[in-house]
Amino acid sequence: MLRKEVVKISIITSVKNSGKYITETIESVINQRGDFEIEYLIIDGGSEDNTLKICKEYELQIGKLNRKIFCNSIQLTVILETDNGMYEALAKGLQLATGDIISYINGDDFYLPNAFSCVVDIFSKYDKIYWLTGLPLRYNEQGHIINFQVPWLYNSDLILKGFYGKQLPFIQQESVFWRNELNKDLDFDKLENYKMAGDYFLWHSFAKQQMQLYLVDSFLSGNRLRKGQLSENKEGYYKEFDIIKSKANLIDFIRVSIYWIIEKFAGKPLKRRLSKSRVSFKKGNWILK
Repeated sequence: MLRKEVVKISIITSVKNSGKYITETIESVINQRGDFEIEYLIIDGGSEDNTLKICKEYELQIGKLNRKIFCNSIQLTVILETDNGMYEALAKGLQLATGDIISYINGDDFYLPNAFSCVVDIFSKYDKIYWLTGLPLRYNEQGHIINFQVPWLYNSDLILKGFYGKQLPFIQQESVFWRNELNKDLDFDKLENYKMAGDYFLWHSFAKQQMQLYLVDSFLSGNRLRKGQLSENKEGYYKEFDIIKSKANLIDFIRVSIYWIIEKFAGKPLKRRLSKSRVSFKKGNWILK
């Protein structure tokens, strides 16, 4: 359980040439409301548009207390460092992060209002939860919510063996939060060398620590669909993905077939009833099944 008087959340954004969207990303972080502190690390990989200027303006506003905030405190730091990709920047940010809870958001996505207070409430109440995700959301290029999913559950062994993101639903990176303790076993040298599937390297590392990914029945963030984004390169992503995943056996494929049927055909109430690693809001409290 998070027993500190004030919980700190560390958010990392690795960014390059995202001037069109970065304001929305930053605003979604610094407008979070609740009894917590925010440490926001923005790592610019050498933007050639107005991204760095926008980030520096926010750093100045927050540093000089010229901006109204709605949590206990915000420390916003902009780091300009040429890197070999977003995951090298993310590896730097994770090693600098000092918060109790960690998350990272790309420079074209954004958190939903009160996402952080939801996460803090759950982590503070349940010390067995080390890794948490919300319901997956999709935004269009204008930031409108256009789709969402209600997954059944995330099995750690099947995460290790690479079934989530292929036969089973993706783990949506933008909605994932975890305790800082999970960082201690991360191989940052390996992480920084990935170009596409660094998110799956993190999930594989957490699952390897035998940590259950819990699902909260709430929307925390989402993924923006737009032209030219890195995730369009599916071939490149899965090439790295397949290197990371552990080897599966016949039993795994049989089990995945059952999971796929439940994910595909079970209704939302049945999924919620069957899942044993789910947090839902009932009678005024977040309740863990």
